[in-house]
Amino acid sequence: MDESDLPQEAARRELKELRRRISELETAQAGRAGIEEDLKQKANLLDLSIDSVFVHDLNGDLVYINKEAHESRGYTHDEMMRLSLRSLAVPEQALRLESRITELVQKGEATFESAHFRKDGSVMPIEVHARLVDTDGRRLIYSIARDISERRRTADALRESEARYRKLVESVTDYMYTVDVVDGSPVATRHGPGCVAVTGYTSAEYDADPHLWYKMICPEDGESVLRQADLVQADHPVSPLEHRIIHKDGSTRWVRNTPVPRHDKTGRLIAYDGLISDITERKRLEEDLLKAKKLESVGILAGGIAHDFNNLLSIILGNISFARMHLHADNRATAFLTDAERACGHAKELSYRLLTFSKGGEPVKRVTSIAGLIRESAALVLSGSNIACDLCIPEGLCPVEVDCGQMQQVLNNLLLNAKEAMPGGGHIRISAENIALTEHDRPPLPAGRYLMMIVRDEGKGIPEEHLEKIFDPYFTTKGPGSRRGMGLGLSICHSIISKHAGLITVRSGEGRGTEFAVYLPAASSVPDPDAPEGEDKSPYIRGRGRVLLMDDEEGLRDIATEILAFLGYDATTVKDGQEAVETYRAAMAGGDGFAAAILDLTVQGGRGGADVVREIREMDPHARCVVSSGYADDPLMADYAQHGFVGAISKPYTVGELGMLLQRVINSRET
Repeated sequence: MDESDLPQEAARRELKELRRRISELETAQAGRAGIEEDLKQKANLLDLSIDSVFVHDLNGDLVYINKEAHESRGYTHDEMMRLSLRSLAVPEQALRLESRITELVQKGEATFESAHFRKDGSVMPIEVHARLVDTDGRRLIYSIARDISERRRTADALRESEARYRKLVESVTDYMYTVDVVDGSPVATRHGPGCVAVTGYTSAEYDADPHLWYKMICPEDGESVLRQADLVQADHPVSPLEHRIIHKDGSTRWVRNTPVPRHDKTGRLIAYDGLISDITERKRLEEDLLKAKKLESVGILAGGIAHDFNNLLSIILGNISFARMHLHADNRATAFLTDAERACGHAKELSYRLLTFSKGGEPVKRVTSIAGLIRESAALVLSGSNIACDLCIPEGLCPVEVDCGQMQQVLNNLLLNAKEAMPGGGHIRISAENIALTEHDRPPLPAGRYLMMIVRDEGKGIPEEHLEKIFDPYFTTKGPGSRRGMGLGLSICHSIISKHAGLITVRSGEGRGTEFAVYLPAASSVPDPDAPEGEDKSPYIRGRGRVLLMDDEEGLRDIATEILAFLGYDATTVKDGQEAVETYRAAMAGGDGFAAAILDLTVQGGRGGADVVREIREMDPHARCVVSSGYADDPLMADYAQHGFVGAISKPYTVGELGMLLQRVINSRET
């Protein structure tokens, strides 16, 4: 072949190749037409499917889609046929398309999850089942895609719920457990994370020792716990059980164990789930409430006893005082009667403490100097002990308006504590001084003048961890036995000082002793000269006039008649309110009224002084009525003027106290 034939040969080869490619294209077009014709024949059936149907080639170009495929994505048929799977799939799924087609070519079919964009840009999660098929010599992929949006929402909600439940279980401080049961016997126990919070032990420690739970139970409660377990395993109804355990740290805790049986479909017990709650704090509160109720009951009893005791003490003290008045000062019996009278004064203080304990003691205040109360308490509490008392009480201390009985109770408690802190002896120092506080000073009290009193001992001191608790009710560091404290002394002190608008503080440290500081507002007036302190040393002030005395105690009426006569008064006594009103009315009608009336506040089974005084003042607006009571801490005794009285006197009272009171009341009649 010469060179002139070469171009012709090349042209023939190119023409041959062109004819071959045209033949292949015609064959493909015929195949595509056959496929489309086949799909058209099945279109009515496929359009009824609730799933999307896709047919595409190995490049991802669409050959066929059913009605659900384009409508669920928001496209028309023609719009979607102009797209490819790569443009439909979300980016991360489009990147996986090639690897998935390769997997289909290798395996022939595959199932996977993907996601398509809808026309509005939202995402449709789908589950795809795809298969590789050969149709008329052409390899195509048939896919069925199901919208799994609802399934995803359900799964997400379930995961969220599980996460919340898991978080709840992990955060709960209760101890949840499960005991698997086979033939009525426990075979395995699973312990929740709360076991550490309740018992101190981890689930791994329980797994290592199957008997650990029963080892923790207090011996006193072991029988009831075993009985509950037996009932549960025998599938009998059980109630929650409260019992004690020994925590890993050695402390005793109260727990509430609530087992709940679980049965299979046949009703056979297969397990029981339980919840163990730490109820130590609740038990403590219940015990405190029980103590409070007991104290309330004891307080009511104490108040009644104190009232009756004061009535009897009035009779005793009145007779002793009256007997002493009839003896010459040199008579040997005078000294004995004086000692008995002084003892009655201490008995009056004891009665007053009972009243303070019974009601919390609303203070009956009067202006006084604190110096005398300090000296009297120190002498009473420290007499005969191995404790020396150093008093630093300067002249010129400002007076304070206090309830003397309650303030003496505070002093006595502080001194008793100081005394008990030094069993081997030592010194107690009591000091007092006037101070002025501004708004920015410490302690936190309103600005003004105060009297500060300090009681300091040389004892072993109070540990730092106890300092914040010492004013709490029932808190005590005293050991068991006859000297065990109830933990009420300092809490009563705190209550009393608070009711006086003051403050009590403490400073202490182990080995450094203890110092209590009491702050009381300074009084704006001078001490009441008619309010005697301590032993009755006042002169017997006599007077004239008729005095009505109402009291339900016959013995007290008898001795009062003698005392009033001794003081120069003409006494008329009655036993109840009705008789008092009638007697007072009759005296007014007869033109010989009463100069004063002493009315008992509480009359058993009858009308008391508060009721009687109103009726008496209605008939006589100038009536000079005095209230008398064995309940010295009754609020009415402090605010007697608000109830129509011109004076008040607490039982038991001395001859001198009664004489001074009547003189003041009767002499002020014209004012």
